[in-house]
Formats: sequence, structure tokens, C-alpha cells
Amino acid sequence: MGRTRSRRKVGTQSFGQNASTPPGSAPGSGSASASNLVTTERRKPVTAEEAALTVKNYRLAKELNDLRSRHRDEMKNVTKLTMDNMNLSARCREAINHADILRKELILQQKRNTEFVASGQTQANSENSTFSLTSARQEASEKNRQFVSHHLS
Repeated sequence: MGRTRSRRKVGTQSFGQNASTPPGSAPGSGSASASNLVTTERRKPVTAEEAALTVKNYRLAKELNDLRSRHRDEMKNVTKLTMDNMNLSARCREAINHADILRKELILQQKRNTEFVASGQTQANSENSTFSLTSARQEASEKNRQFVSHHLS
């Protein structure tokens, strides 16, 4: 998936020039001789410093390519984690809202129970109401646990 670049060798002809035509002469003039061709295409020897710099350049280019690849992989991972984080935060908001609704419902039930007891009902009815409120609390707690475990798993 990386970019590829075409590389032109040093000393090669381009732009449609004939290989037997030395640089600076017109194509097809016929003035090129074999000795001119040999001298123009002969390279000067590579120094130790140039060779070392070339090796270093190739090493750095490979390292840069590896770092780009690693960066691309890390960015994919960061994007995935960001999406997971957004998902979890939405689910947490839903669970918090549900817990808030259940808390308000519990407060309402407690008020009803207090009003019922204050209205002068018999002790037997009061015990029945307390049992009903306790079971409602347990039910609400169980529903909340189910909701949270369902949405967080």
C-alpha cells in the first residue's frame, strides 16, 4: 500500500535521446564515436564517505517506511479505541439515566408508603405495604443489574 517511485539510474539518457548520442550533440548527427561514448558513461569512483552516506540513507529510508507503517497501524488502533470509548460512554449514560429513573420511582414509592401509614390504616395493611415496597425495591435493583449487565457486556 506504500507509494512507489520510479528511479532513474545516473548516467542514463532520457527524453527520447538515443543511447549512442553523447550529451550535448544533436541526435542523428553521426559525430559520436565509440571513444566518446565510453568516456561519457564512465563513472567516477565512489568514495568511502559517499558509500557510507548511501548506506545510511537506505537505512533511514527503510526506518522511515517502517515508522509510517507503524503509525498507520497505531492510527487504526486509536480510531477503533475511540469508537469503543464512545460506545461505552453512550451505554454508561443510558445506565445512569435508568438508575436515576429507578431512584425517582423508589422515592415516589417511599412517599406513597409514608402516606399510607400516616392515613391510619391497620398494622396488617402496613406490613403488607412494607413487604410490597421491599419486593419493589428488590425488583428495581434486579432490573437495574440486568440493564447494566446487558448494556455493558
